[in-house]
Formats: sequence, structure tokens, C-alpha cells
Amino acid sequence: MSLLIVFGVIVVGILVAVILYYGARFMKGKLALELSRRTASSGEPLSGGVNLTVKKSIRGLLRVSLIGREKQRGRGDRNSSRWVEVYRQDNILEETRDFTPSVMQNYQFELIAPTSAEARQNVATLHAAAEEMGDGVLGSVVKMAAKMENMTRGRIHWHVEARLDMDGVDLYAERKVRVNLLD
Repeated sequence: MSLLIVFGVIVVGILVAVILYYGARFMKGKLALELSRRTASSGEPLSGGVNLTVKKSIRGLLRVSLIGREKQRGRGDRNSSRWVEVYRQDNILEETRDFTPSVMQNYQFELIAPTSAEARQNVATLHAAAEEMGDGVLGSVVKMAAKMENMTRGRIHWHVEARLDMDGVDLYAERKVRVNLLD
């Protein structure tokens, strides 16, 4: 019976924390993200708009970002995995400033989809280092590491994120997008 009470207290505590978090966001304002399209190939723009509505005086930095994340397996434990950010392109829409209540502003943006080399910059760095080292033992080892890195890479999951970065709870919105990486 006491285990059931402890479990109930934990569940209620989690629910209260979630309600407080979303309540704090709601009280500060709203951020909406609109995209003109959700698919782009390397070099093509992903454009759209960010609509900001402020309900309370806040100070913050407004930016929109194209983010690529990849699911990677754990080193020792084959069952574990984690999400790793492999690419980020930030576009600052509004430098840090004070936003007054009742502000309703629209911001337009354009983010350019990266090439395969830009998205996989760590692999390109390994290849460049291997070329610099030549055909010696160390160069061969680095070339092999670069090939292994290419083989173990998975699909990159992309999204565009708008964020008003401020003290406390940030306002944010995100939309999944597809980026076709070309060389």
C-alpha cells in the first residue's frame, strides 16, 4: 500500500511540474513558426516566418536555427543510444533586447540547406588530416578511422527551431524538415 502512495505522489509531482512549465510559457507569450516548404536540397533555401506575441515584459534573444541530429549507438553497450547534434546554422532575428507586453511582430528568415560535407564536417576533418599525414602508419590509421566514421553514420534528422532565449522558460517552436544532402 505504501508503494502505491509513493508512486501516486511521484506521478502527481510530475504532473504539477509539467503544468507549471507550460503555464510559465503561456504567461510569457507565444512563438509560432511557419515554413514556406519543408523539403530542400543542398544549397536551396528553407524560408518562412516567425510570429512573436509577448504577454509580459521579457528580455531575450530571438533566433531561428536549422539543426541536424543523428542517433548514435553507445560505445560499449549496443542497446544504448543517444541523439547527437551534428549540424547547426543559427540566424539571429533580434539581438538581445527588452520586449514589452502586447508586442506582436513577424520576422522573415531564410536558411540555406548545407552540403553533405558541411553536415558531416567531422568526417571531412578526418579525411583532410589523413591526406596531410601521407601514406605512413599514422596516416593509414586515420584514413581507416575516417572510413569507419562514414560507415557507422546514420540518417540525419532535421528540424527548424525558433527560440526566444531568455531567463527562465524559453519560448520556442519547431518544425521537422527534410534536407537532401548533395556533395
